[in-house]
Amino acid sequence: MLFQLRDDMLDVVASEEELGKPAGQDLAEGIYTLPVLKALGDPDAGAELAPLLGRPLDQPERDKARAIVASSDAIAATVAAGQSYVAEAIAAAETLPAAALGRGLGQLARGLLDDLPVVSR
Repeated sequence: MLFQLRDDMLDVVASEEELGKPAGQDLAEGIYTLPVLKALGDPDAGAELAPLLGRPLDQPERDKARAIVASSDAIAATVAAGQSYVAEAIAAAETLPAAALGRGLGQLARGLLDDLPVVSR
């Protein structure tokens, strides 16, 4: 789940060069990720974003949709959801009989969110 949330956030906030694939591809394909759903739930962002969705997006529309999602609280809300999964993963890893393996898995979980670009509003 952490990897998916990370991928969903990067699709909105990272550049094509950083991703190694077109940015905003999920939006272009009509895939409603958690950041998009959170933005749609925001009264201001949702009102601006909703008319763009539900159809294929050209590049300017894709860029506009990404900017709307990024400027809302959607990324912060998705990071918060990810942090909850990190806590669950760490707690589960701590129960492993091999302590070093548990610590390594906990570090891996934390690392999936640690290097995300900081998004400010």
